[in-house]
Amino acid sequence: MKLKITPLIIFLVMLTILIVFTMICKLPFMQEGFISFQQSSSEGSREVIPQYNSSERPYKLYDSMYFDNINGNLIEVDSPAYVSGNVDLTGNTISSISVLPRNSVDVYTYEISSTNQILPAQPTSLNSSYKSMIYRSESDTTSKYTVFYMPWGKKTYLHVINTSTNPAQSEHFYLFSDTSVVYNKDLNSAPLTASSYIQDTDSNNNYEIIISNYNSARKVYQISKYVKYDLKNGNLLITSNQNNSIEVHKRNTESKISINVSSSDEERTFGNDESYTSVDFTVRLINDESGANTVLFVCQGFDSLVAVIGKDYQDNIVLKTVKRFNPNGLDNGEGIDSSSSVNNLTNTAYSDLLSRFLTDSPDDASIQDIFKNLLNQQSSMQSEETTNLDNYILKTQVVPPVCPACPACPNLELDKDSLCGNCGGNGGSGTLSGNGNSTVAGDAVSKNNEKDLTEEVSDTTSNTLDAVGDVTSGALGTVGNVASGALGAVGDVASGAVDAVGDVASSVVDAGSDVVDAASDDNTNLMNSNTQVLANSETDPYSYHGQVPYKPPTEFLPRTADFGAFGK
Repeated sequence: MKLKITPLIIFLVMLTILIVFTMICKLPFMQEGFISFQQSSSEGSREVIPQYNSSERPYKLYDSMYFDNINGNLIEVDSPAYVSGNVDLTGNTISSISVLPRNSVDVYTYEISSTNQILPAQPTSLNSSYKSMIYRSESDTTSKYTVFYMPWGKKTYLHVINTSTNPAQSEHFYLFSDTSVVYNKDLNSAPLTASSYIQDTDSNNNYEIIISNYNSARKVYQISKYVKYDLKNGNLLITSNQNNSIEVHKRNTESKISINVSSSDEERTFGNDESYTSVDFTVRLINDESGANTVLFVCQGFDSLVAVIGKDYQDNIVLKTVKRFNPNGLDNGEGIDSSSSVNNLTNTAYSDLLSRFLTDSPDDASIQDIFKNLLNQQSSMQSEETTNLDNYILKTQVVPPVCPACPACPNLELDKDSLCGNCGGNGGSGTLSGNGNSTVAGDAVSKNNEKDLTEEVSDTTSNTLDAVGDVTSGALGTVGNVASGALGAVGDVASGAVDAVGDVASSVVDAGSDVVDAASDDNTNLMNSNTQVLANSETDPYSYHGQVPYKPPTEFLPRTADFGAFGK
């Protein structure tokens, strides 16, 4: 049986192909293109986003990505996909706006329902920053983008990558300078050579090392295992373990030279005859084959930015490291990076720089003198000897003065009781020997017998104390005469009880002091978070007038010798 092809069958076949093709194009990995908002505007143009700020005009980076150079905000605008003829120039189709502030890792997404809706007020100043960030776009109506946000003080470097393709493609690069000048370069969808994830844990990273096949006497800075930077002239070195070679990418020209690696001990002096110079804006993407990375090398004026782009273990495009260099060396936002032993462009390069300025400067004698003085100062600094470590010692070599331990209290019998009469057995009589004599020469006070001292201070068998006058059995006299074993120091005396300031129930009276127990029974300060209740006393300097808990008086007085004798 022969199948007859009719116009209807041909139509149905074509319709089926069209439907299948349309469905394939709607798959997530096939969605790419542009949004309708400002689709016809060129990259680098300034456009108004009505809902963001009707008075500001952020820069269009690429497709849905924008940058506000006033405050450093990175902006993503979501709008329906562009089809022929539906360009939105007024913002009517904007459905959401995402904002990444300069000094934040949080993205703020605002749903937009009308053109009259305005986002909250944004900062009006640009902060200095050295914190690099990675932004991944959220829109589902266009291609997926990854933006590397690399600030350098108040300058901002932005690299836009299309990650919807395989391999990912570099679309555009921008440098927003701190002088309102904007540099940009179309990278023409250059593919990234970051092929796979390779972990880099080389111990020489972020240090200066010798690459003998490049220069056997001068060090270069290692950014990653296979990427080095010559601080003297700004050249970028890419080493390879596949073909045993070194690629040298010169800073002042886009040409490169290759150096074959050999085991020869022959002295190498590459880069010695080159100096650090100012260059025009250039952006280069260099393949690091051994590290499976793409190296971004950006130069402008005296600044050089080197970024290593690769993949993580989840196969995402990431920014592995960013380094910023100028004639002074590595700039990490804290001056010269001392951890990597970068020393002002290795002194030699700085001298070369001054010499070049001296040669190129006008015939003005004053300018010539300035450069000559700077060059002479640099030469004298290089001729200075290194720090003599013999002039210093370690802290652990210093023996601090130590107060000698006081001897234990002497074991004396006092009223047939084994008790130190000076301290009551609580310690503190370390200047007395075991027989009660003073250990300090010339101390007449402490030579007194233990019994004599206690007679002057306290009678332990009685409940009375005479702090000023004579001791009479069972009674205490402070100013006048004492009768019936009780004394009224301030108020009335009744039955051996003294009411000095508050109510005290005691058979022992301290008449030599105006301070007695506080009104509280537990002799402590009462306080809460807002209020302090001080001790109930007229003056009490020993508790800082009630600021610390009140302490009751003791029954012994310290009798010390001249402690200056310890030094004899």
